[in-house]
Amino acid sequence: MGYKSKTLTERINEIKNIYLKLEELGLHKRFDSMELFYKDVQIYIKEGICIQNKIKIPEIERVFYYKLVIRNDQVCEALLKFVKGLE
Repeated sequence: MGYKSKTLTERINEIKNIYLKLEELGLHKRFDSMELFYKDVQIYIKEGICIQNKIKIPEIERVFYYKLVIRNDQVCEALLKFVKGLE
């Protein structure tokens, strides 16, 4: 028994939701460190590969965690966590 992978359209729509939230928070392409996320997103969308990572954003003492999944029964996750004194 296998699982069904998300379609290209489903992957794009999930990423759009994450992008909108990042814009609301003022993080959309604002920090150089976020460039890794945008590169990972392109791989996720084009190749349909599950990607999980974390990015330190010391300018605002936050760590951005994300998990981009391809299984149709799972949802992509993104979390911004405060870390005092992050360098």
